[in-house]
Amino acid sequence: MAIIYFTAAAKSNDLKIRNKSLLALKELQKPVAKVTIATKTIPANLTDSELNQFYQIKDINPEKAKLILLKILTREPDNVTALKELGYLYLQENDNENAYAVFKQVYAITHDYPIAAQLGYIADKLNYQHQAYKYFATASHTSDPKLKLISNNAMTNLAGWNTRFLPDPYFIDYYFSPLYFSRFDLGIFPLNARIGVYLDQHHQVELYGGMRATRDDRTSGSAISPQIYEDNVAVFSIGSRYQPFRRIPVSFYGEIGRGYDLIYRFRDRWRSDIRGGLLSGAIWGKNLFRWFQFSL
Repeated sequence: MAIIYFTAAAKSNDLKIRNKSLLALKELQKPVAKVTIATKTIPANLTDSELNQFYQIKDINPEKAKLILLKILTREPDNVTALKELGYLYLQENDNENAYAVFKQVYAITHDYPIAAQLGYIADKLNYQHQAYKYFATASHTSDPKLKLISNNAMTNLAGWNTRFLPDPYFIDYYFSPLYFSRFDLGIFPLNARIGVYLDQHHQVELYGGMRATRDDRTSGSAISPQIYEDNVAVFSIGSRYQPFRRIPVSFYGEIGRGYDLIYRFRDRWRSDIRGGLLSGAIWGKNLFRWFQFSL
């Protein structure tokens, strides 16, 4: 619009007005300089950019890589990818406590079966066997047959810890297996109890004190004519077991102690007792257990 008015004024008979209008038209016809505003380039996705940087340096500079993950988690505390990678970094550093805390956060977000199994492994390393069993029990509900098998095997190995009340490395074993023979109307009550300590990290060497007892309900210790159906005796001993191979269920054992006759048998009730042998067992699934014992 200004050009139109100044063009009209440039035709004026007044010399002064005409000159000013011509100067104004000249200024208006000059090219306008382009104004460039500097802007900071921002990645389309900042988190993806930082994760890419993390993957590039995690093997050569794990400490710096960890700082990148912590930076992401400060901004996005529920970022599952960053949490998982942070957990794996802690595992590489053998920082199982922090790894356990991080993967618990991941599981709270995802309820993922593989994460439950991962928590089971970490809890077992931390000697949280009760929690480990629960996580493997959760993971066993997966539709993945391989993960299901691994979880069920882990549950079998950890089953004894659910009734354990002594802290590691101490243990108590108690076996009671009564028998009844109808043709003799005879009941037999064998008992075996041990209390001891594991001498190594993998529980392959045991030192223990034990008591074995066998009694039946028909034997009588009459001084005139005793009737003996079963060896009614209690044996108190100390012993040791050694399992040379972690994955092969074979153990050697030796015990020394004193036996006491629970009924009178025309002899000194106390006798020395020395025994040793081989124990072998195998477990399939949860319910089937086979064992063999050969004693000297």
